[in-house]
Amino acid sequence: MEVLTDLRSSGRMAEEQAALRRVAMLVARAPPPEEVFAAVAAEVGRLLSADVTLMSRYDSGGAITVLGAWSGTGAAVPFPVGTQTSPGGRNVTTLVFRTRRPARIDDYAGASGPSAVVARGWGFRSSVGAPISVEGRLWGVMTVASTRDEALPADTEARLAGFTELVATAIANAQARVELRGFAEEQAALRRVATLVARAARPEEVFAAVAAEVGRLLCADVTGISRYDPDGVAAAVGGWSRTGDSVSFPVGTRVRLGGRNVVSLVFETGRPARIDVGADGSGEPATFARERGFGAVVGAPIIVEGRLWGVVMVISMSEEPLPSDTEVRLAGFTELVAAALANAEAQAALTASRARIVAAADTTRRRFERDLHDRAQQRLVALALHLRTAVQAAVPPEADGLHAQLDGVAAELIGVHDELRELARGLHPTVLADGGLRPALKTLARRSAVPVRLDVRVDRRLPEPIELAAYYVVCEALTNAAKHAHASEAVVQVEVGEGVLRVRVRDDGRGGADLTLGSGLVGLRDRVEALGGRLSLRSPRGAGTTLHIQLPVAAGNVRDEAVTPLRHATTQMLGLLLLDGWAPYFAELAQAIDDEAERRGWYLQVANSSRNENREMRHLNYFEAFRTRGIIVAPQRDISARLEQLTKRGMVCVLLDPPHWHPAPDAIPSVAVDHVNGGSLAAQHLLDRGSRRFAFVGNTAQTHSQDRLTGFTTTLRQSRPDAVIDIIETIDLTVGSATPAADHIARLPDAERPDGLLAANDLVAIGLLHALTNAGLQVPRDIRLMGYDDIDMAAELVTPLSTIRQPIQQLGTTAVRLLIDQIDGTTSGEPPHVVLQPELVVRATT
Repeated sequence: MEVLTDLRSSGRMAEEQAALRRVAMLVARAPPPEEVFAAVAAEVGRLLSADVTLMSRYDSGGAITVLGAWSGTGAAVPFPVGTQTSPGGRNVTTLVFRTRRPARIDDYAGASGPSAVVARGWGFRSSVGAPISVEGRLWGVMTVASTRDEALPADTEARLAGFTELVATAIANAQARVELRGFAEEQAALRRVATLVARAARPEEVFAAVAAEVGRLLCADVTGISRYDPDGVAAAVGGWSRTGDSVSFPVGTRVRLGGRNVVSLVFETGRPARIDVGADGSGEPATFARERGFGAVVGAPIIVEGRLWGVVMVISMSEEPLPSDTEVRLAGFTELVAAALANAEAQAALTASRARIVAAADTTRRRFERDLHDRAQQRLVALALHLRTAVQAAVPPEADGLHAQLDGVAAELIGVHDELRELARGLHPTVLADGGLRPALKTLARRSAVPVRLDVRVDRRLPEPIELAAYYVVCEALTNAAKHAHASEAVVQVEVGEGVLRVRVRDDGRGGADLTLGSGLVGLRDRVEALGGRLSLRSPRGAGTTLHIQLPVAAGNVRDEAVTPLRHATTQMLGLLLLDGWAPYFAELAQAIDDEAERRGWYLQVANSSRNENREMRHLNYFEAFRTRGIIVAPQRDISARLEQLTKRGMVCVLLDPPHWHPAPDAIPSVAVDHVNGGSLAAQHLLDRGSRRFAFVGNTAQTHSQDRLTGFTTTLRQSRPDAVIDIIETIDLTVGSATPAADHIARLPDAERPDGLLAANDLVAIGLLHALTNAGLQVPRDIRLMGYDDIDMAAELVTPLSTIRQPIQQLGTTAVRLLIDQIDGTTSGEPPHVVLQPELVVRATT
């Protein structure tokens, strides 16, 4: 008899393991959750010989929703999928909810509550429920019920446990996929806006883009951006609606601040605010919201240079509260809006400053010309007349030689006078000041060494800076045509229309002119761009040269007042040039640097080279043009020569985490992480865990990957000279790039498959974890996996990632400290080249 019982027990255990295996394989394929719920309900029902099996979720509003159901007869169930009941009374679902533990009812005579009433009506005699917990939080309940007289077996609760764990894994995986997809969508939206900001788009273009991106990302009905004006009014500057209409949040609308509403709360506190029911508000903004049927509203402040500038709002037309993380997700967009505004302020200030410099130079030139005319030239004329009259009259007639010498001196004086007159005309041509552009260009053409065909279609005076710029461009072009191009003819065309002056100068010379060579054309381009214009040059060798400029006529009227609304609170600006600003590691590093710079009273301008050498050089030129006090650079290539050049010109530089091969001149401090040691820490940990075959997965051509690989392989060779080490290349260092590598690993025979992996960064590791799991491999049972960087997401995965933590906060604060110490002329006692050590972080994947 005991043998028979053992056989039955063994058979039941085999059936249970088979059922669990089928569910586990289903979960590993990552199907939709509803497919898992239905399959688990059926497997549990058949295994436990139940009449009805239910899987339900506890909702945040208090309801209990059925997500999976099965009946032994295949007939309808008392609680079909989608049914909602309320907790309360004495029944299995309520008992599990209250105790967070398994519960059973073997006699429904004493049961109560809505679900108990339905259960009795269907003839339930016995039921057992087991909790489903996801990441330590009660998520739902799995219930089996019987209509037979005898109670369900005593081990039913224990046998349910294995299935509830698999369901929890499926739910957690689904949530992780949703979160990762949401993260990717958010990063893509931020990247699109950041690209717009980086190319210095107009603020109103940025406002419209941010409103649209925020609305789509957060599934809002309406989004709006408002500016706080000095007169206590909020003015709408950007809006978006899901329906595409422009009346939900019309740009230009002005509402007076005051009362209880999101716009006023953000203004008063400088912090995010929300109102979940639109009818609860007061004041003009609340009236505006009620008229348009707004329900829940969340707003986040826009801070520019430490001062409150405006607010970004997300609006729902329903009265359901917006998600609790809405304020946090808005933060990234408000920072980009602030960056766009700061860029616009800096550009406006720079344009006005350049215009003032040009105007000051022209004023000085006119004064110099007037002084030459009124003083030096007049004295030369008077001296020449004196020689020809009074002096020569006093010379005896017989002194013919002396007469001749005096005549020669008088002639030389007249010659010097003529040269000074020509010099004065070049400084500030009188004909331009008196008659305007047309007569001035006619005079230039007449005096040109190259024949000129002139076509001037300007019949009125233009602002003085515009006329001067056009005059000097034509003058320089004609001089170059004669002196360098050896042209036989030049054509000058000038016209004004639609508020723009257009000047084109062509010659038939030998070409080959270059804007980057010589100071003449460069100076002209600076003058033109200072007035908001553009200068272009086309000069193929042997085919002549064409110089073309466009100048906005209104630009000649630039005054300080034009930039008044965009004044900076401070002129202290630092620059940060990142290697890959979209990677989570660099985003966290930029935040650490920005926080430290702000704490020390400095403004930070961030640029992203995106691993592009040309873009890297353009950003360095940009920082130099804007007279940035100091820059922190994460280099893509060897730029030590350029940095030394900037240092000699007065700009302070710090290298941020340069690769080991990058030269570090003594004059340029650096702060770096020992990535070779980081790779070594990972190798030693995998060895300690018992791994025997190893692989490095990543793009080894990218910065720091090679250092990490060097430390990884060196330590493995030292500890185990016979160790097998594969290097699996990826196209980049993103989540998606890991899928081909994971497929390759999964196809390898068991004897050849590596059981210890180091990914070049956490994103690659996350991609490997997801793809290997989908391929049926378990981490860490089959493969131990390590990442690198310890980004925020690494600790929040369903299977938290073991990784190498970079000292991001220390790296950022040290870089800022080294930079500001140089600017202030102080020293902190630290060496000019600081090396920080990474740290091993052990989690579930190893």
